[in-house]
Amino acid sequence: MSEEAKRPTSSFSRRRFIRLAAATAAIIPAGGVILAACGDATSTTGAATTTSAATTTGAATTTRATATTAAAGTTAAAGTTAASGTATTAAAAAGTGVIPGGAPGVPDIYKALPPVFKSTARLPGNGKAVKVTVFSSGQPTVKEKSQNKYWQELEKRLGATWDVTIIPNSSYPEKLAVLSASGDMGDLVLVDLNSTPDQNKLIQQGAYTDLTPYVTGEALKEFPNLAKFAPQLWKNSSIRGKNYGVPRPRFLTSTGTLWRKDWAEKFGNPNPKTPDEFFTMLENFTNKDPDGDGQKNTWGLGDSGISGTNAFSSLAAHSTVMGMFKVPYPWRQNSDGSLTFFIETPEYKTYLAYMNKIWAAGLYYPDTLTQTGDQNRNNFVSGKYGGITDTVTGIPNATGRRAVAKTFNPNADVVMLPPPGVDGSQGYHYGGPGFYAMAMIPSKVGKDPERVKELLRILDFFAAPFGSEEYIFINYGIEGVDHTKQADGSPVVTDLGKNEIGDLPYIMGPQPVLYYPAFPDQGQIVQDAVKTLLSNVYVNPALTAFSQTWVSKQSELTTVVNDAANAIVTGRQPINTLDKLISDWKSRGGDTVAKEFAASIKG
Repeated sequence: MSEEAKRPTSSFSRRRFIRLAAATAAIIPAGGVILAACGDATSTTGAATTTSAATTTGAATTTRATATTAAAGTTAAAGTTAASGTATTAAAAAGTGVIPGGAPGVPDIYKALPPVFKSTARLPGNGKAVKVTVFSSGQPTVKEKSQNKYWQELEKRLGATWDVTIIPNSSYPEKLAVLSASGDMGDLVLVDLNSTPDQNKLIQQGAYTDLTPYVTGEALKEFPNLAKFAPQLWKNSSIRGKNYGVPRPRFLTSTGTLWRKDWAEKFGNPNPKTPDEFFTMLENFTNKDPDGDGQKNTWGLGDSGISGTNAFSSLAAHSTVMGMFKVPYPWRQNSDGSLTFFIETPEYKTYLAYMNKIWAAGLYYPDTLTQTGDQNRNNFVSGKYGGITDTVTGIPNATGRRAVAKTFNPNADVVMLPPPGVDGSQGYHYGGPGFYAMAMIPSKVGKDPERVKELLRILDFFAAPFGSEEYIFINYGIEGVDHTKQADGSPVVTDLGKNEIGDLPYIMGPQPVLYYPAFPDQGQIVQDAVKTLLSNVYVNPALTAFSQTWVSKQSELTTVVNDAANAIVTGRQPINTLDKLISDWKSRGGDTVAKEFAASIKG
C-alpha cells in the first residue's frame, strides 16, 4: 500500500508528520486492494526486518512532501499540468471492466483483473547477485530466504540473487548517510531526496550514475515497462536536466482535506465553496452535534502538531486553507525570474488571519499541537472531528479512512473535500510530482554500461503494469502459498504471503491504477477526487531546481517558519509578527535559497 511522500530536490514537505495508515503501500493487502505504488505522501508504521540478506528492524514512517507538477508560473488545468495516467491495456479496454480516468494524470479504475499478459521478454538478470537498499513501507517482517518460497521464486524470475537491506524509516536518513560515507551502497538504492537532502550534494559530486543516456529517447524502449511511465515523471524527477534515478510512480495529487460529508449533509451544505461557507461548516461540526449523540464532543478540524525535521506544520501550511486563499506555495516566480517565498506574499498574511479565526473560535481539536499521527488518524475515524489533512490514497481499502470510519458509524461518508476558493471558484491544489523516491545506481556500479542495463531491466520487471503476469506475482506471490483467489478471480494475499513478500519488491512499481475488488464503490470515489484536485493545480516553479543552502539549512528554516506561524495562528503572537518572521527567514538563509533556486531554474 504506500507510498506517500517523499519528494525531489526542491520539494517542501508540509505533511511529513502525517502518518497515513497503511492505505497506500506497495504490496497488495489481504483485502485485495491496491494502488500500485501511489502513496502520496503517506506514512505507515510497522516493523520491517528481513533475515539473511535483509537487515535491521524498527518502526517505519514514510513521509509526504508537497511539490507541484508543471512548468513555472501560475495555475494550470489538469490537462496541461498533469502527466498521462496509466496506459490502459488493450485487453482491459476490450471489456473486462475498466473505467478510464478520462483526463491526464487520472488513474483508470479496474473492476476486475484483465486477461493475464506477459510484459517482459527475457530474464532481466545475468545470474549475478544484486545488492539492494530500500527503506521500509511498513510491511511485516520477511521470512528468511531459506524458508521463503516467494523470495526463492523471485530470484528465479529475476535471474539474479536478490540481496535486500531494508532500513526502517525512522533511521533511514542516518543509515543512508553512513552507507554513502562508506562507499558501499550496493547496486540499487531507493533514495528519497526530501528526507535525505544530503544526498543532493552527493549527486552533484558524482556519487550516482547519470542514467539520462539510458532512459531518454530511443534508449528507453529497451525497457518497455519503464517506457510506459508518463513523460512528466521523468521530467519532474530530473535534476538540472539529468536523470539520476528511476522514479517510483505514484499519484500526481498530494494532500487535501478528507472530511465527513455525511456530517455536512445534515446542515445542508455538503460542498462549501467559499471561506465563509467553510468556516460555517467547521462551526456546525463543532457546535451542532453532527454525530447526534447529544453531547458537545466534536470539532471541525484535527491534525498532528508533531512534525518531523524539514516539515512545515499543519498550522503553518494547511494545504486546503492555503489553496482556498490561493497562496503561491512554496514559491512564486516573478517576471524578472526571481522567486518569492510563500510567507512573503499578501495571500499568506490573509491565510494566517483566517487560521487564527478558526483557532480562536475553538473549531480545532484542542490536542492538535500535541497528538501523534496515529492519535490524529484514530480520532478522525472514530468521529472526534470532521476534517483531517490526508491524501486520496488515505481513503481506500480495508485500512483506509473510509472503511475504518464505517466500523465506528456505518453511515460515515469519508471523501476528499473539493477545494473551496476565496472567490467561489475552486481553490488551488498543490499537486505532487507523481513519484515516490527514486531507484538510483551508485556511480562505481555505473561504470559498466552492461551492468547498468541489467539493473534497469530488473527495475523494468518490478514496473510491470497492472494485470500482467509479472505484476500478479510481484504483488501477490505464488498462488496457493502467498495468495488465494476469490470467486471473481481476484487474488487475496494470505498471512503467509504478507510475511513472504513484505518489502522485498519495494524498489520499484508501476504507474498506479484503482483496483478495489472488496470495496467496489471506492474506485470511483478516488478517481473523482483525483480528477477534481488536478483540475486546478498550482505549479511550483522550483520543482526540479537545486539549492545547496536549502539542503544544509532546510531544518533550521522550516523551524523558523513553524514556530512563528504556530504562534500567530494560536494567538500567542499578533499577526504583525509576520514581518519579523519574513526578516528572520531572509537573514538566516532564505534570501540565499531563493537566489540559488532562481539561478538553478535559469540554468
